[in-house]
Amino acid sequence: VLVVAATISLVAVCGLLSILAISGYRTLTSPKEHFFVRTHIAAYFVSLLICDLAQAIGSMINARWAHDQSVSLDGLCTIQGAMKNGGNVGTALWTLVIAIHTWTLLFLRIRPSTPILYATLAGVWSLIICVILSGPGAIQTTTSGPYFGISGFWCWISPNYAVQRFCLEYLFMFFCAGVSFILYVCVWARMRGWLVVDGWRTKIMWRGVGEEWRERAGKGKDRVDEHMISVMKQMLWYPVRYFSSSRILMNDSVMRVGCVCDHCASDCDL
Repeated sequence: VLVVAATISLVAVCGLLSILAISGYRTLTSPKEHFFVRTHIAAYFVSLLICDLAQAIGSMINARWAHDQSVSLDGLCTIQGAMKNGGNVGTALWTLVIAIHTWTLLFLRIRPSTPILYATLAGVWSLIICVILSGPGAIQTTTSGPYFGISGFWCWISPNYAVQRFCLEYLFMFFCAGVSFILYVCVWARMRGWLVVDGWRTKIMWRGVGEEWRERAGKGKDRVDEHMISVMKQMLWYPVRYFSSSRILMNDSVMRVGCVCDHCASDCDL
């Protein structure tokens, strides 16, 4: 089942990347600047898709273990563990980057400059690579064995590194999803008129979206339509969906986090 789901995800991600590539090629000579493929969010979205692609490929390696009816501690196992770790952390980080960018545009009304785009791309990708390489390069010890090893029915961070597993993956996922949700709530609240930003000061307006808000919104910079508010409502649930799809709220993940707290690593490769 996991291999089938990974294959579907792989096809979907490749399809989206192909559409973006075609769109970028067709608009290459256009003088217009307001195409999606030329925005910062497009670059972040492509980075997110690349991490999704790594997750899908990592999960598809399970086909080898299913064929062999066992998981082997070899080079392919290390590749799967690295791809799953990097894919999960990368997805979390780029989800947070997209949320911060949305918050900057719609809450602060600030348009980030191009150097910020390049710095963000370089910084986040460097962090992802450091997280992947820090395990085998700096954390792995002879007594604990390989950092990326057998973990139940696939390869991932070895159960012997339970604390590192939590700090270098689950912590990123919890933090990024939580902060993303808070940022989307702030954006939605401002668009509803409950938060009013004046420079760097934020005021809370305890009133509903009545005629008073509509009149004020029409005069100020917070001119938004009902469709945009509806879109933001849906975006509020994206971090929650990300939580579920990333297995954070599933029983095996909760048990693994509990194992870290209890130092019972032997029970963690479920």
